[in-house]
Amino acid sequence: MGRELHPTPLNDNFFNKDSAKVWYILGLLVDTYLPLRGSEKDIIFRNRDYNLVKIIKTNLECENNITSDNRDKNSHFFQVTNRRLRLSLEERGLTPDKRNRKFPDNIPEEFVHHYIRGFIEDKCVKRDYIEKIILPFYHDYLAGLNKSLREHCDVEKQSITGSETYYGFQDTGMIHEFIYKKHKNLYLPNVKDKFRLINPHEAKRKNIDEKIKKAKRLLLQGKKGDEIASILGCASRTSFYISFRKNTGMSTRTFIRGNYK
Repeated sequence: MGRELHPTPLNDNFFNKDSAKVWYILGLLVDTYLPLRGSEKDIIFRNRDYNLVKIIKTNLECENNITSDNRDKNSHFFQVTNRRLRLSLEERGLTPDKRNRKFPDNIPEEFVHHYIRGFIEDKCVKRDYIEKIILPFYHDYLAGLNKSLREHCDVEKQSITGSETYYGFQDTGMIHEFIYKKHKNLYLPNVKDKFRLINPHEAKRKNIDEKIKKAKRLLLQGKKGDEIASILGCASRTSFYISFRKNTGMSTRTFIRGNYK
């Protein structure tokens, strides 16, 4: 392969060494980095948030202009031609096909919260306010992310079942505390300021209320105790029955009879 002709001037060594800034931006890039098909060196960095795109452009020391596309996607982007940068990002796990991107298993411990903050801020950047974190992306990536969140901030969510997941009030509070600790000013203020956190006791109460509402719907659909316990993440059928009685003042059988009279 010959030398690349006229690569875009930028810092194509930026991702070669680990740092808080490198891992934060790698998190931003999970759904923002778009290598062009049919090329081995052309890249578009596209996002709906101008400030997010500007952070990437500034740290890459790239002088290319950011273009605002106000048509279907209402997005902002800049394009570069740089084979070394593209290889560097692929080595970091940013595969050409987004469906193949996995949550990295080689993040140095001190940078995990920076990386997760980048990904979550990208996904929440256009929300008006944030009470619950909602993350649409591919299943395998979200499963790896959830595993890391369970290890690092003890979220309750046990598994990921589709290509979108959300974290309840209590989990959102714990994730917020984790990702914004020691952030070294590496964050998007227009995301951080949108969090509407509630105190842990109120969050726990809201989570319980939501589960009881869901349990009632499932009972009226004819679901059995074992199945409902599994869906709600209860330890066992017995613990579900105990929780239902404690929070409604009645057994599941009484509830069903009362709604089928």
